[in-house]
Amino acid sequence: MKKRILLFSIFLVIVLVAAFAFNDMTKPTADQQELASTEVSVSEAQPSEKVPEKKDPVIQFDLGPRFKGIKKSELNKATSFADFIGQKHANRIIKYKSLSVIELDDDKQTDRKITTNSGELTQAQREHLQAAGLSTNVLIWAEYTEKWEESGLVEDSYWTPHLTVVPEKQAVYVVGEKAFIDYLEENIPEFRNFLRKEQLQPGRIYFTVGKEGTITQVELQATSGIPEMDEKLVKLVHEAPGKWTPAENVKGEKVAQVLVVFFGSLGC
Repeated sequence: MKKRILLFSIFLVIVLVAAFAFNDMTKPTADQQELASTEVSVSEAQPSEKVPEKKDPVIQFDLGPRFKGIKKSELNKATSFADFIGQKHANRIIKYKSLSVIELDDDKQTDRKITTNSGELTQAQREHLQAAGLSTNVLIWAEYTEKWEESGLVEDSYWTPHLTVVPEKQAVYVVGEKAFIDYLEENIPEFRNFLRKEQLQPGRIYFTVGKEGTITQVELQATSGIPEMDEKLVKLVHEAPGKWTPAENVKGEKVAQVLVVFFGSLGC
């Protein structure tokens, strides 16, 4: 009986010692408590900041001729469709259905149109192109059958270069094109900050840089879909600070040039 009591007492002592040791191990030390406190303080004092996502501007701008520029001197030398698309492309064409020279009013076709069924420009077409004044917009519309050398595939196709006749040296804003666009952007904050892309259309403002390097004949050609912004930008173009270096023809003479401010949603 005494032996059982002794064994039980020893077992009880072992259990108590183990329980005390476990409790002591799980209790944080003073250093651990201080470190945890410091980590909480740092976390509270320096919350993580999300880097704002960079977004494209809602209102976009561009500046230049209405379409891809072709120098008047180059246009005067054109004799075939290859002069507009390049010889490599022209070499794929095995038969022409039609080749038209069409004068444009902005992006709309006019009745000033001459058509042939060859890849070579007719005398009438050449004379029409040579008579085109600076800033005239022209569409060269070709329909043809072409053969791809690599695959041997033969298919009907078409190509429609839209061109604007430009002088040998185009008009240049003295302090740079970017400065002109920045001036427009910075002066329309009431629209720039509150519009959504789906509200906008491709807006266009035509203006003339005269022989003296001043802006004249500012005209809204296409709305951005926001009439108030159209009106504000027309006024800003009229009142733009600084001067322009006027355009020059092949003889080095100063000439007027029509340029376009594209704004809103950049499209055709």
